[in-house]
Amino acid sequence: MLFGKGANIDIAPLKRYLSKSRLKGVLVAARLTCSVDWMRVLFRFLSAMMLSFAVVAGVIDTIQSFASSDVILTPALAVWISVNPNSFNAAESTVEGLDPAGRAAEVFNWTLAQPAFAVFLAVALLLWMIGYQRVKPAGRFAA
Repeated sequence: MLFGKGANIDIAPLKRYLSKSRLKGVLVAARLTCSVDWMRVLFRFLSAMMLSFAVVAGVIDTIQSFASSDVILTPALAVWISVNPNSFNAAESTVEGLDPAGRAAEVFNWTLAQPAFAVFLAVALLLWMIGYQRVKPAGRFAA
């Protein structure tokens, strides 16, 4: 494990320096541990990005709805095709190849038929739930 909790970092040069200096008793531990769980940070960052995309999509839909005096909801499929049609074609062929019965393709098509802001909000919620760090029940400073 390179960057996760409990990642070992070689501090032998630092120990040699401290053993020669006045701070000999300062460094007691034989290793340093990295306190940041990078996967949770990654999922929280991706969640924030999806949340910002949802807000932008919602604002665009709101502006278009006010301008036309009618409710306009842009489907996620239209957003995806306008951003990168090649990746949509690749994802569609992958989903069709994974499930020959077609159930996964039905779920895929149903999801992409929903409004873009709702799909982005759902993905943001799922990513946030994956990256959520529970608070310890005993408290922050309990041993």
